[in-house]
Amino acid sequence: MVLIALIWLFFSNCYHKDEASSELLGSDYFYVSSSQRGMIYKGDLEKTNTHILKISGNVEKYLFDDQFITALRHITPLEFHDSSSNDLFRQQHNGDTLQYWIINKANDSMYGPLDSVKYKVLINQLNLNPKIKL
Repeated sequence: MVLIALIWLFFSNCYHKDEASSELLGSDYFYVSSSQRGMIYKGDLEKTNTHILKISGNVEKYLFDDQFITALRHITPLEFHDSSSNDLFRQQHNGDTLQYWIINKANDSMYGPLDSVKYKVLINQLNLNPKIKL
């Protein structure tokens, strides 16, 4: 009986982890989380073929207001190894595994990937609301 309960618990947890969830971010932007990966898209959430991927997998944190979305993305070790030019990729990211992104929803412009120093400079230049600073 205990074995059956453990098997049921295992499969129910596996099912739950693969369940997709989404959140509307305004101006046709939305966040989708599935299988421990998060991505930000633009398009109509209800219409399947209208989505444009803006920030790909491993978005760990995001904040938004009426005008901007800020996001923090984790680069996996696999992405470092899969890069066709590993040295250039590492130089561009300063060996950092975190990328910051800023999306201006008003004009659909994107800034990123940014390291933490460039991110801090840009959020001050854009005068972002302190509530959406990562």
